[in-house]
Amino acid sequence: MAMDSHLRPTAGALPARRGRVVGNTQGVVVFGALVLIVVVVVAAVLLGKVVRYKYPDTYHARFEDRQLRYAVVPLEIRDGARVTARLAPRDSVWVHGMENGDVVVFRGREGEAVLGFAPAAGLSPVRPAPAR
Repeated sequence: MAMDSHLRPTAGALPARRGRVVGNTQGVVVFGALVLIVVVVVAAVLLGKVVRYKYPDTYHARFEDRQLRYAVVPLEIRDGARVTARLAPRDSVWVHGMENGDVVVFRGREGEAVLGFAPAAGLSPVRPAPAR
């Protein structure tokens, strides 16, 4: 087969290429949105690490708000799932009541060190009589 010379493009017949992008740019837009979402999530996590509330390392209760309470039953002081102390009946602790009915148990009368949390029902303002 012979090739027709009149079908071959000549140098002047080629389309001139200009500096514009040819094609679909939606992929770049989607990629940019995904990068933005990742940046926002990483920034939120880092901000949460920096400004997190140090709970229960400190609990702001004035010293005069604390009350001396006595255990009336064997009681566990908890910090989350961890048991930090056990109280026998008649043991005393310094506490501050919270809105949910639990109490914050402090290591002493003064200072911000928290021992843990306990249900208020197991504590009494009056020392129970000794067991016979």
